[in-house]
Amino acid sequence: MPSLEYGFMVKAGIGLKEWPNTNKCFQGCTSISLMGYELTKLPEGLVCPQLKVLLLELDDDMNVPERFFEGMKEIEVLSLRVRGGSLEFSMNLQSLLLIECKCNDLIWLRKLQRLKVLAFIGLKTANHWMRYLNWLAKELTRRWRTSCDCCHL
Repeated sequence: MPSLEYGFMVKAGIGLKEWPNTNKCFQGCTSISLMGYELTKLPEGLVCPQLKVLLLELDDDMNVPERFFEGMKEIEVLSLRVRGGSLEFSMNLQSLLLIECKCNDLIWLRKLQRLKVLAFIGLKTANHWMRYLNWLAKELTRRWRTSCDCCHL
């Protein structure tokens, strides 16, 4: 059960096989960690208007529904282990960790204008995306320098 008093939910490694029947239990959460599960299906969308941090680990053959992140307008930090599917995130996202992600398309990363930290672990992508990743690394470095310069004003 989530702790509504403190605004977080952590359930790691307990072998949950089904998503909770109601999304209402997540609505007041600012942080959710769902790691080490054997879920077979995610809900089409998750309404978490206050969510800032999401740690999500999915089975190898599971995809993220296209509209899953739509109700997470304030999300800033995302750690995601997923093998496939189309990924669309909130524009507020500042930190993104993709673990063992099979990405066919990385263009969606351009939409993340506030992104400051991007990390991949075990990235499986086509070689033609490496040039784009190099450009993105330079862009993120520029953004980071700009935000650091502003801190010293």
